[in-house]
Amino acid sequence: MRIQIREGIAGVLRMLLHRAKISVCTAATLLAVVFTPATLGAAQESQRAIETSVFRNSGTISAQIEFNDHFTTRFTASKRLHGAVPTQTDHDILRRVISNTGSILFEPDPITQFDQDMSIHIGQESNDTQPRNISFGFVWDVTSDLNVTLDYFDMEVINPTSQYGGKQVSTSDIVILQNAVIPETGNLMEYSFYSNDPNATSRGFDLVATYALNWSLGKTDLNLAYNMTHTDLEALSNGADLSFEQKIALPDSHWYLSGVHSIGNWKLLARLSYYSEWIEAPVNEMNFDDEYVLDVEASYRFSDRYTITVGAQNVLEDVLNSDSSILSKGSTYHSAVQNTQNGGYYYTQVRIEL
Repeated sequence: MRIQIREGIAGVLRMLLHRAKISVCTAATLLAVVFTPATLGAAQESQRAIETSVFRNSGTISAQIEFNDHFTTRFTASKRLHGAVPTQTDHDILRRVISNTGSILFEPDPITQFDQDMSIHIGQESNDTQPRNISFGFVWDVTSDLNVTLDYFDMEVINPTSQYGGKQVSTSDIVILQNAVIPETGNLMEYSFYSNDPNATSRGFDLVATYALNWSLGKTDLNLAYNMTHTDLEALSNGADLSFEQKIALPDSHWYLSGVHSIGNWKLLARLSYYSEWIEAPVNEMNFDDEYVLDVEASYRFSDRYTITVGAQNVLEDVLNSDSSILSKGSTYHSAVQNTQNGGYYYTQVRIEL
């Protein structure tokens, strides 16, 4: 766990001066492109601030193979190591940060005397965040009018770090810190602390298909975008149930199907969106069934300068099906709707190009 104290304007000036002194870093990058129709690439980058030992490492490997003019496969793998905040065990860094910047790091014991909530986040040293990502897929021109793209992804974040707190420091709090022999506390404004969250893994795929048709009644463009994502959170050592956090406001799948038809001066648009079931708050039994949202729009161009558009979003005024009757204040529909639309929205627009 890491603690950060934010100072007033005096601390900010010291921080800017200190950063100007430690901005020197070392970096190395390697990129290799081999041959076509197969293209291979690799990159490695390392950055380390010489004075503070803050480090960032990242590496990427990618490949793309064109089997013919109509079918291409691709693959990408990347991994990063990010240590953006000095660890508490490096006492030399702690002394330097305390003396010269507006961000102070120290052990959490003094703060726990006036912030009882912090006890749930302390107990072990914070670890550096390590995200990694693997994806592979293909691009396929099935016909001259139909294109399909499919990508599978597997993402994992080890030791994700979140910031908690952001609480104001009172006069009595400052006295506690001063009694704990924490220097330069007289000008403090607020404090926050950083803690590792459970490891998270997300797997799924993205499918995109486009179809263009020119026929006697005009031109029609159809587009389908489909996503399925499943996220798992690693169980905590205290046995806390994380099933809610894995599902909150996150449908496992959603897709969008849209069509645009143009004929003469007319342009017609329709879009159907789908979201699978999700939950918002288990304590209130806010479990929502799958949802469909339909948007339509029609526009007519009178000349090169004038266009009028009439449309409706959520034209069916879909109401969320939930076991909960809790609504946000002033809302007819539940605020947990995925498309952020409070009922139907109807509009008319006149466009004049000067």
